[in-house]
Amino acid sequence: MSATYALIHSVYNVMEKVASEATTARLISDNHLELQQQEDRELTCSSTNQRRRRPYLNILAIVRKCKGSLHLAFTSHFCFILASLFYVRLAFVDLAWVQDTRNNYHVPAEVLDEDDDEIWSDWASSNENGTIVEDMREDYYVQSKLLYILGAAFFVLVGIFDCMRYCDVMNVFMILAGAAGVVSGMSDTSREEAIWDCISVHLYLLEAYNLLNRGHDHDDGY
Repeated sequence: MSATYALIHSVYNVMEKVASEATTARLISDNHLELQQQEDRELTCSSTNQRRRRPYLNILAIVRKCKGSLHLAFTSHFCFILASLFYVRLAFVDLAWVQDTRNNYHVPAEVLDEDDDEIWSDWASSNENGTIVEDMREDYYVQSKLLYILGAAFFVLVGIFDCMRYCDVMNVFMILAGAAGVVSGMSDTSREEAIWDCISVHLYLLEAYNLLNRGHDHDDGY
């Protein structure tokens, strides 16, 4: 009887010891988990405070994400195609205007080169088709300005997307060229339009030089 009691007592002691060790292990694990969570919170707060103190870190993260992005590449090429189509459409509109006014309505060259409404009104008043030509001129100006502005604006977007993709400051020439084109399209006189056109064309030339250099860099493996 005493032997059985001693056996039961020893088993009870062993079970009590095991339960105590399990409780201790659970407490240690809980403390470790709490310390780990506290460290994670401190790291998160530290990273957040660091980004607040140095906001350029967010910009660098965005730049790294955008660099070489296929989505940006597709969007840039799509905008380039749209801008080119607008300019091609503008060329056909200009050609149709010149052919109609010179061949069909026999408008003198000195009148075509003028943007003064009074000169056009004087010519229209002395010709039987003058009213028709004036209406055509109004439609031509509205359509050509819209196409020119849209094409230039999409080239601005191309420059912005390429700056984000390549992180190359030289792509600013495309942005400036498109912006100059937008200003040219919104100009009120032929002289202002010609000045901004000249600026825009030369900036496009610099962008073409930049694209040629970029192509050579890719060929060399850079």
